[in-house]
Amino acid sequence: RSSLEEVESSNGLSVKFLLRAENFSRHFGAALDDANDGDCDLSNKRYASINDVCDSMKQQLLILVEWAKSIPAFAELQLDDQVALLRAHAGEHLLLGLSRRSMHLEEMLLLGNNCIITKQCPDSKVAPNLDISKIGARIIDELVSAIKDLKLDDSELACIKALVFFDP
Repeated sequence: RSSLEEVESSNGLSVKFLLRAENFSRHFGAALDDANDGDCDLSNKRYASINDVCDSMKQQLLILVEWAKSIPAFAELQLDDQVALLRAHAGEHLLLGLSRRSMHLEEMLLLGNNCIITKQCPDSKVAPNLDISKIGARIIDELVSAIKDLKLDDSELACIKALVFFDP
């Protein structure tokens, strides 16, 4: 049976590597978004529009690529395999990241661009806002609540992210 050090050096998928990749991607994300000051003061956050949601998704997909590139096991793969892995579960990764950012908040989601989505629609007369809030409520109820209930820490979330990512 291999020692932990041998396993870590042979495949680059240790918890240590995954946490390093996670921290790198968070710093990369902060560099992409000048407005992201890292505070949890929600008074200066605005409600997300459809464009805000799309912009956040674009930003988070760029961060996912950088996260993956910082994992040695990913860097060793052929380009076609890298692209296939990035495409395979991008949606799940967007939801995991959104849930992680929002797990310390009550009844709202924090997008990567610092916009928020609440369970209660701020303006129910505008159909897109109502749709965004409905989807947000489902994410809060099904994902964020589960992560809160399980009390997952950064190591566990990083492992879940890697499990989802490396599942072709």
